[in-house]
Amino acid sequence: MIGQVVSHYRIIEKLGEGGMGVVYKAHDTKLDRDVALKFLPHYLTSDPAEKERFYHEARAAAALTHQNIAVVHEIGEYENQLFIAMEYVEGKTLKQLIETESPSIKKVLEIAIQICEGIAAAHEKGIVHRDIKSENIIITPKGQAKITDFGLAKLKGATKLTKTGSTLGTAAYMSPEQARGEEVDQRSDIFSLGVVLYEMLTTRLPFRGEHIAAIQYSILNEDPAPLARYNEKITDELQHIVSKSLEKDQEDRYQHVDEMLADLRRERKHLEYTRTGYSATIVKLPTKEVQKEVTAEGLKKKKLKKFLAAIGALAVLVVAFFLLKPILLEEVISSEQRTVAVISFINQTGDNSYDYLQDAIPNLLITNLEQSKYLSVATWERLYDLRKQIGKADTKIIDRETGFELCKMDNIEAIVLGSFTKAGDVFATDVKVLDVQTKKLLKSVNSKGDGVGSILKTQIDELSKEISRGVGLSEGKIETTPMQIMDVTTSSMEAYNYFLRGRDDYYKFLFEDARKYLEKALSIDSTFAMAYVFLAFTCGSLNDNNASMMAYQKAAKYSQKTTERERLMVEASIAGGVEKNPDKAMNLLKEVAEKYPKYKGAHYHLGVAYSRINKTNEAIYQLTRALQLDPVFGPALNQLGYVYARIGEYNKAIDCFKRYADINPGDPNPFDSMAELYFRMGKLDEAIVKYKEVLEIKPGFSLSLAYIYMLKEDFDEALACTERDIATQSQPGLKAVGYWVKAIINYYGKGRLNQSLKDIDKSQELFRSVGDERRVLSGDLLRGAIYYDRHDIAECRRLFDKFFSFELKNNPDGSANADWAFATGLCDLAEGRISEARLKLSELDSLLHKISPVYITKILLNQREVLYAELLIMEDSVDKAVHVIEKAGPPELPNLNDEAVLYYNAPSARDVAARAYVKKGAFDKAINEYEKIIKFDPDSKERRYILPKYHYALAKLYEMQGLQDKAIEQYNRLMVLWKDADLDLPEVKDAKERLAGLKAKYRK
Repeated sequence: MIGQVVSHYRIIEKLGEGGMGVVYKAHDTKLDRDVALKFLPHYLTSDPAEKERFYHEARAAAALTHQNIAVVHEIGEYENQLFIAMEYVEGKTLKQLIETESPSIKKVLEIAIQICEGIAAAHEKGIVHRDIKSENIIITPKGQAKITDFGLAKLKGATKLTKTGSTLGTAAYMSPEQARGEEVDQRSDIFSLGVVLYEMLTTRLPFRGEHIAAIQYSILNEDPAPLARYNEKITDELQHIVSKSLEKDQEDRYQHVDEMLADLRRERKHLEYTRTGYSATIVKLPTKEVQKEVTAEGLKKKKLKKFLAAIGALAVLVVAFFLLKPILLEEVISSEQRTVAVISFINQTGDNSYDYLQDAIPNLLITNLEQSKYLSVATWERLYDLRKQIGKADTKIIDRETGFELCKMDNIEAIVLGSFTKAGDVFATDVKVLDVQTKKLLKSVNSKGDGVGSILKTQIDELSKEISRGVGLSEGKIETTPMQIMDVTTSSMEAYNYFLRGRDDYYKFLFEDARKYLEKALSIDSTFAMAYVFLAFTCGSLNDNNASMMAYQKAAKYSQKTTERERLMVEASIAGGVEKNPDKAMNLLKEVAEKYPKYKGAHYHLGVAYSRINKTNEAIYQLTRALQLDPVFGPALNQLGYVYARIGEYNKAIDCFKRYADINPGDPNPFDSMAELYFRMGKLDEAIVKYKEVLEIKPGFSLSLAYIYMLKEDFDEALACTERDIATQSQPGLKAVGYWVKAIINYYGKGRLNQSLKDIDKSQELFRSVGDERRVLSGDLLRGAIYYDRHDIAECRRLFDKFFSFELKNNPDGSANADWAFATGLCDLAEGRISEARLKLSELDSLLHKISPVYITKILLNQREVLYAELLIMEDSVDKAVHVIEKAGPPELPNLNDEAVLYYNAPSARDVAARAYVKKGAFDKAINEYEKIIKFDPDSKERRYILPKYHYALAKLYEMQGLQDKAIEQYNRLMVLWKDADLDLPEVKDAKERLAGLKAKYRK
């Protein structure tokens, strides 16, 4: 079109081309000025509704006049093609600027502030851009930023993503709500602006991928790497600004671009002060992630207005005070909770059998007092955490002196201490309430009753009310607060004692011991809701899903027999464990953390929940918060270590695990965690040493060790590990897992098909004995994978259908549909049904956009690439298949549980490229691929099994290429690995015949 005249515009040169049309530099012959002329897609003229929508949006954009927005001059139509004439801006795109020079922090802030100002002007007019990206921002030679393409992104097709380079670029800037195909508002622009800011500061994008689904997965599930990893000049405030703008939840993001603009301006001012030698102090107000800037100039302007307003308000308040005095006083008092702690009671009975009451009575008082919205009560767990910080964790009781020290550490106002005694059948409890700072006695009271049972029946309730009076609560507040301890906890002191022991063992990952104590607690009090919750957790960890579900149901039934904090935790547990509703569980945990900020359990479980959906920054924050409350909280250190390991921060991960081991020297779990970390780092021998240390402390951690021996091709030792594990486990569900793993080793490692099928039968029998129907059917999944490898596709399909029918029925919103599409797509290809396989691939792509991001894992994304590559091989697009599989790389290593391991080592996944080269006839390249596969590379991320069948394939290739010595070497290696293999396996027969033939030729 160069040289043509369109309307009154003469085309000069082509400037660029994107998803929404071609842009030319043109000269306006009427007004004698240069413009940017953008021609839009033809479909807009053929669709009247879309054409009208375009005019509406473009007119609104044309009304925008701001120095940081490229002006829209005219909207027109030429030869049935719409065009838009915009201000021609001399300069380069921000994308080009970033690629050609790494802008300084100062320059980044100047550009970001200008972009914010332009977006703010648009948002003020109700216009959302929807396509903010560095290519849509032009920087003039004088450093002025101009935003282009306002009014276009809402058009049909503007955000429709294909696999072109331009739309891949667009996808990287999409907000999570755009990625999900939802309606967007101004907060979507803020997210996209956060991406641009990240890009300017690091010269790379925060969310990346080789295709649209991978990019969207990253946006929905992954946290960007910290800015400081790529730019050492990043300040904490800059990281805060970027992180807040990139929050996946719209509600957690900046709500208005003005807020982000204020933070950017303040950071620029801070930078200027720093450069001139002054220190600028940034004060963060204690509202949730909200900061406001108040300048001296702004205060001057507001003083007079505030003074006049205050005079009027005062007159109203004087009248209101006398009319509403009682109400006002009540509200003022209720707005500030009184803080109180209850420490150990002294046993004055002379009978040591009552020592357990020294902790039990204060625990019950704490639980009762927690029900008052007017009190903030330090939990017993919190007091224990504080004791650990001052080196008194091993003391059995909290004495008076220690109690005052703990209260001062935690800014607690009142302390409750006491004693109990016994005279005949009468139990008496004495309580004193003191002011922490002055040690002044605020209240002294006693209570008595018949027998130790009276403590629960009457005394705790009576004492709770008196303590409330002692800290200054009015009678009205006391009467409106339900304080009936047996209504919110157990009716048995003994049951409560067993519960505490079981909970402690659960947190130490000693699940069998935990189950024993929790079941004892429930045998005494069958309505103890929190005991059911921890029993559900414990049984789930023991693979006794039937018992776990029954415990969840009981917890739900008795959930009202808890305090509010416990009730919320029960509901969160049920939402995640039974209802399979992770979003609901997350929201409930957030509510607990907000209402009870000093309850470390809420922060811990919230951190675990965030880590499961790859929200790394949020997980680190919550786990760190838990550790601030309790620096030696083992489970939080363990989980934090895994989070650091996942993002490659191995030194930090090791530090967490070592700290965990130091504080729990008899606990096997930190050593297990360190062993797994060494495994992930590729240090197999160090991992084996650590796993053996674990087994010396407590047997039953052998299955992970078996995996490492599989990688070392020591299948005999791997099998011995599983047999030791089966022998040491007492729970049928855990024995069943051992047989499941044993079946994998026997078939894939040792070539023993018949024994493998027997192992699966035994696993299913044990799972059936504990009522775990799903895990019974998971045996059919494993059996189906084996039949796929045996090329019995009909039987494979039958078994897959059994498993996935159950999965789809019981978890329709999870990843089962995607897993089914992958598995049956492979079956289609094995039967030569290419068109059906392509439909499965399309279905898989569609599902990756629909299912909840909670269920999208990198293994699932890798399965998509494997299916695509296998399809390309069948279609003879070999080079493309190799490109696809190499770009995908190995999937991310999951936690080493049995089912995840099966998906990780999905059928045919590892040697796709090698088989592609074989089909092409590029045998040298195929040999090179197999040579890499059979050697463990500690520096790569590859941790999938090294299987004998790869030696078999390599041996045949060597033989084909006339490399007899190498072929014999590989066949000999195969015979060693398969020394116990089933003699009737075709591969065994063939390998033996080939080896014999080669040796005969060699002798001649």
